[in-house]
Amino acid sequence: MTDIDVTIEPPVPPQRPRWRRPLAIVVAVAVLGAVTAAVALTVTDDGSSPSAWDHRVAPIARFVERERGLRFRHPVPIDFLSVPDFQHHMRQKKALSAKDRRQLDQTVDALRALGLVHGKVDLHALVGKFIEQGVIGVYEPETKHVYVRGKTLNAYGRVTLAHELTHALQDQRLDLHHLETLEDTPGEAATSLVEGDAVRVQLAYQASLSAADQASFAAAAQADEKASDLSGIPGVLLHSFTFPYAFGPGFVEALAASGGTKAIDRAFANPPRSEAQIISPDRYLSHVPIVRVGRPRLGPGERRIQAPGEIGQASLLEMLGNVVGYTDAWRAVSGWRGDQWLLYTRGNTTCVAITTALDTDADLAAFAGVARRWAAAVPGATVTTSARTAEVRSCDPGPDAPAVKEASSSAWDALQVRGQLILAAIRSHKVSAAVAACAADHVIDAVGPDPLTKLNEGEVPPGLMSRLPGIVASAGAACRTTKPGTIGP
Repeated sequence: MTDIDVTIEPPVPPQRPRWRRPLAIVVAVAVLGAVTAAVALTVTDDGSSPSAWDHRVAPIARFVERERGLRFRHPVPIDFLSVPDFQHHMRQKKALSAKDRRQLDQTVDALRALGLVHGKVDLHALVGKFIEQGVIGVYEPETKHVYVRGKTLNAYGRVTLAHELTHALQDQRLDLHHLETLEDTPGEAATSLVEGDAVRVQLAYQASLSAADQASFAAAAQADEKASDLSGIPGVLLHSFTFPYAFGPGFVEALAASGGTKAIDRAFANPPRSEAQIISPDRYLSHVPIVRVGRPRLGPGERRIQAPGEIGQASLLEMLGNVVGYTDAWRAVSGWRGDQWLLYTRGNTTCVAITTALDTDADLAAFAGVARRWAAAVPGATVTTSARTAEVRSCDPGPDAPAVKEASSSAWDALQVRGQLILAAIRSHKVSAAVAACAADHVIDAVGPDPLTKLNEGEVPPGLMSRLPGIVASAGAACRTTKPGTIGP
């Protein structure tokens, strides 16, 4: 390999958030209650599966079967709803109990403690707004129905159906419920597999459309994006829901490159166990072990208020990068091997403790140094270290505390650029996931995250395009001998 395609594809619009990441787990519990079927076009009277596909849907179902290498056991009920009816359907949530509201408040407290939100935040309303505005279709394993926003099955609707029918096929053949029951699989990692698989089929179906239909899809997608009002939703919440769509496709593309659709099927039986395996698929493919980290210890007067769990490499990057920027934050977390976070109270104050295991002593020193810079900007935060682990603690400063001074550019946006570079390298140049990750890191180091982020947003920094070919060629040459399992940039 002598070069890497630097084309950066925009993230696919989310269809529906499913499993949950640790810090947002109570949000999903509170707002994603059971829903009931609305106006169904293909469902039978008793609610069972229809005997045949709707004639408009049958060609899409056949495409999904061919692309995925699996067969449906039976047709799936599909409900085409008007926009108001679809939004009403998505709003049908269980009423919040006092416990639900308390957990939501604690989640806001934790996000403030980490410097990711400030002021008063109505998390329930914001998540509800995202689901109502940002979701265009959904397959619900509970009801075995697909729900689509819009009654006209235009190109936009057909592409949406290709995505959702993939989820129905996954459920019938690979058992989505199984993924939800795995205690040692963080929700975001499992969701990234599920959604990355569906996005892969969705994009293949979209590419199969005529030029006129592709233009129609693009226009409808652009109009839908303009009509969606996601203002006021904190970035950390948007990132929580969009992570699987931003990084899942690259992970699944790496699986397919290693062994076709059978490799994707095997991943459902042995799913990824961390965010780190999603954003760097070579970690999963080469079986880089994840260290089991003991939960942080509590002192006198401190009380655990939620079960411990993994916060994840990408979440740590976002937390640190919010203050120090992408480059330093990525170097700090690139030696990540595992973590454990705990939400607890000290008196009446909500606090967070995160213990992170690093690969080497040098990785520990790098993480601790950046974490201390982060802690200096977050009132009351502390960092301690022991053998190959670092522990970060911080407590909620309260809604009246000023916002943490943020870095000038988004670490999350830069991480997405890295993901797009990895995806492009695997898809276009058929390189291994390890070489793709290495090359992406080299390109970002050479160009800088900000120019690449601007390029991803459609702005071309002066002189960048003339420099890129040489930078990409150098990255390819430097990474050609990269071995699977390499950790770090």
